[in-house]
Amino acid sequence: MRTLTVVNVLLWGALLWLGIDLIKGAQSQHVVGLPNAGQIDYYIRVPAAMLLGTLALFALARLTRFRRTALILQSPVLVCLVPFMLPYTGGI
Repeated sequence: MRTLTVVNVLLWGALLWLGIDLIKGAQSQHVVGLPNAGQIDYYIRVPAAMLLGTLALFALARLTRFRRTALILQSPVLVCLVPFMLPYTGGI
């Protein structure tokens, strides 16, 4: 459980960090319309939600007796990384 949680936290945390940096880069260009709401959702809100979901599932597993359920729900969080990364361009 810890290994899967650490992998999820590292991957989604890194994507969140990159997303924040990308949005700051787009804001520094002072182009009208950048960053738009879709970019903010994709680069910041989705990774943040997955990161918080991972941490919530870990807390659920540690503090309650639903360890297996939390482990089963951790796996799709990691699997969601692949479809998320397919259109990830890392820029504008």
